[in-house]
Amino acid sequence: MSDPGAPACHIGRPRISRAGPAFVAWLGLAALHAHAQNEPTATNRQFSIVPSLSVSETLTDNATLSSAKRSDAVTQITPSLQITSNGGRVRGFANYSLSEVVYARGTDSNRFQQSLNAVVKAEAIENFAFVDANASISQQNISAIGTPAPDTTLQSANQTEVRSVYLSPYAHGRLGSALGYEARLNYSTTHSGSDAIGNSTNTGGSLHLGSDGAFARLNWALDGSRHETDFTEGRKTRADVAVAALLFNATPDLQFSARGGREINNVVTLERQGSTTYGGGLRWAPSERTNLSVQGDKRYFGNSYAFKFEHRTAQTVWTLTDTRDVNTDAADAARRPLFTEFDLVYLQLASKYPDPLERAKQAFAEVLRLGKNPLALAPNGFLSNAVSLQRSQGVSFAYLGLRSTLVLSAQQSDTRRLDPVSSAVDSLSSGTSIRLRSLVAAASHRLTPLSTVSLSVNQARSQDTITGTQIDLLTVTASVSSQVNARTLVSLGARRAISDGGSSNYNESALLATLLLQF
Repeated sequence: MSDPGAPACHIGRPRISRAGPAFVAWLGLAALHAHAQNEPTATNRQFSIVPSLSVSETLTDNATLSSAKRSDAVTQITPSLQITSNGGRVRGFANYSLSEVVYARGTDSNRFQQSLNAVVKAEAIENFAFVDANASISQQNISAIGTPAPDTTLQSANQTEVRSVYLSPYAHGRLGSALGYEARLNYSTTHSGSDAIGNSTNTGGSLHLGSDGAFARLNWALDGSRHETDFTEGRKTRADVAVAALLFNATPDLQFSARGGREINNVVTLERQGSTTYGGGLRWAPSERTNLSVQGDKRYFGNSYAFKFEHRTAQTVWTLTDTRDVNTDAADAARRPLFTEFDLVYLQLASKYPDPLERAKQAFAEVLRLGKNPLALAPNGFLSNAVSLQRSQGVSFAYLGLRSTLVLSAQQSDTRRLDPVSSAVDSLSSGTSIRLRSLVAAASHRLTPLSTVSLSVNQARSQDTITGTQIDLLTVTASVSSQVNARTLVSLGARRAISDGGSSNYNESALLATLLLQF
């Protein structure tokens, strides 16, 4: 639940996180399953379990991603499970896969990889107490200036598995006829396969009190929050914020906000210091297809802002974003900016599937139909060991026709360490700043009702703005997929990857084949 009275920089973690131990996800899945068994028959139809199995073969001439090429045949066997609950007090979805990666030329590199994206929303006490839970597992880069990989199955010392969990119990209700409240606790943890970097824990809570006049022109809100961040290889910091806000509804579609308050933290100093925060914003939603939000605040670190514009037509999605925000999680810099084909398909389906959980399920199915695994994304970004400041900019366009799909995306982020006291070592040590840029063009065309051809071009760049070190990776992938029957998909493709810069000079060519079975 967003808070219009809080500063534009998120003190907590209101967004869905990526990464997380399968243990917590399966607890949520068990809750979904147990709940579904007690629901009436009509609700049971809203609970689904879809297992699948994919077998992929990659013939590559450079399995080690080095200038000294070593060819190999890489087999990937991936059982997956998609669980969805759309009814009752426990609602959510989980997409989990466990891949065994086997190299023909050496068992020493064989390994297992997990992928997970799970979201559960539970109503513990009717209309009063709730729990939000998210978990995911993904492959991420350790260093921003390390060897980039076009495929998570290839061998790279710069790649590690990152697991995160986010839990947030909360209660909300009304006091009287026109006063609303919400009390929330937050807990999140991130752990990487590299013990020296990328581990953090976030705890905190927030309290919201405000007028609840849905049709009133003028409303008010009081918000307070506490957020503690503890990096395993860094240090612990704490931030307390208290903000008062006024919200003016100029029209049913246009809202203005103004806020001011006080924040006390020890992020940029060893001892806790206080500062005044103030800002404002607007939200404009002239229709369900168009949304504009602008938020700006004066914070302890300078200016914070968030600009987001989305517009959808019957067949297109347009997005434009520009944010300057704080990263308090070890993997935040690895997750943003990220606008994938799944994200754009998800936005496109908003009119057809208003419920976000059902929309996510359908978006996953659509991306899979195109012969892509929405969970197995190439690593993006890097891990950190201290609070950082990031500016992210992005523009994306998607056209989803009856037979053709086109995705264009350009994104950039600049990240630097915000905590000068921490002596932790990561990509942002020694006062450096990291700039990430990416250009993506992906197109697919349905040749027949059962066959689709696709082409994607991805240009990614990582740059240390202080030393000038720069790593470029160009990846071109072409594939054709065919739906053999209602439960079987076959995909054949080819990939060309070229990396240039620093010690990461290599090129790679590969032939790809995938068989996907849904049960």
